[in-house]
Amino acid sequence: MYPSGDKEETAINIAVACNLLLPIEYMDQVIINKTTASDLEKAKRIFKAELEVSIMIRIRIRMMMMMMMMMMMMMMMMMMMMMMMMMMMMMITIY
Repeated sequence: MYPSGDKEETAINIAVACNLLLPIEYMDQVIINKTTASDLEKAKRIFKAELEVSIMIRIRIRMMMMMMMMMMMMMMMMMMMMMMMMMMMMMITIY
């Protein structure tokens, strides 16, 4: 997990233990502190930028999933059409 000794890391470990956060292996964690943001406005900008990136990634993933579903549906339709054509050919050869 995280090395102990630092208050920030201890807080993260407690949040993970209480299921308020997922472990770092399962989510991206953005830490905003005095080192990354010297004032409140900078902290807000960092948070907003990270949130926008996260939303864009989720949108792209959903779009890719939708495209994959559409492709699967098209493949199924093509298979059904092929089966129908084969059945029609069988009927023609029988008569």
